Amino acid sequence: MHLAKDGKMRMNSFLKFTAPLAISITLYGCWQSTEEKLLKVGRCYKAGMHLEDKMLKNAASLEIDKLTKGKNNPGSFAIGMLGQQLNDEIYPQGNVTPLDESLKVLRKWQKSSYCQGLIETMLREPER
Repeated sequence: MHLAKDGKMRMNSFLKFTAPLAISITLYGCWQSTEEKLLKVGRCYKAGMHLEDKMLKNAASLEIDKLTKGKNNPGSFAIGMLGQQLNDEIYPQGNVTPLDESLKVLRKWQKSSYCQGLIETMLREPER
């Protein structure tokens, strides 16, 4: 009887710890702010633009259009701030950032599973 009670107590402790964590991780993607999503897709757009990857640039543009339609539109000021943040990531040392360092960042974004997923989604969806 003691073992069953102890096992039940361990299970309850385990669930009390893991259930909120699992729920938080699951819901994170649903609750990401529009700005966070735009920052993520903006990386893909910048990579497509600078690396002349038309497919990636087009896929990112479609996603940006979806995110900025309607009530979720973050406004031009927020978009400008996101653009500045992306430039800071591409050129962390400003104008003296070595080109190969910037290209490394852009290629990492281009090859990311998120950016590749945008392309796959665009190819699966019928033209609008």
